[in-house]
Amino acid sequence: MDFKGLLIFKTVYDVRSLNKAAKILGYSQSNLTAHLKKMEHELRATLFIRSFDGMKPTAQGHQFYAFSNSTLEKFAQIKLSFKSV
Repeated sequence: MDFKGLLIFKTVYDVRSLNKAAKILGYSQSNLTAHLKKMEHELRATLFIRSFDGMKPTAQGHQFYAFSNSTLEKFAQIKLSFKSV
């Protein structure tokens, strides 16, 4: 798992759609699907329920969102602090 994977997860979570997330991030939908499947395999957890009307986060997905959001925010803060040095 890496920051790219966390960003993909967070974007899918925020927009609740693989197609919309792919357009926002500039990746193919299949690339996002592969990243999410790899993440779910690594975590041994189902993060989303896929349905015709979008991606619905599971309880584990909500929990992982809190982690990914916090991690990405902290990374952005440290990057910003390095720029000011």
